[in-house]
Amino acid sequence: MPSATYYARVQDGEETVVISFYKEQPGGWKLNLEDESGAYISNGDRWVETLDDLVLQIANFTQDEIVWREENRDDPISFYNAAKRCIVPR
Repeated sequence: MPSATYYARVQDGEETVVISFYKEQPGGWKLNLEDESGAYISNGDRWVETLDDLVLQIANFTQDEIVWREENRDDPISFYNAAKRCIVPR
């Protein structure tokens, strides 16, 4: 069963990319990189095993400051709190 999904929008040149992630319980992390129409960018559909791998994948894609949000909510959340909520459900 997947956790909640968290997403952020970042600029990649002139394009906006939507980064989203969630955790399978039990299992690894799902990371998606999509354009604004919802289509995956090149290599944008990824599974990673550990939280460290997730952090590295995101950091390799962008160095920008990222504002994360929970799906269907507008309140910003830190990456740490989003990952924590994925691991330890509320």
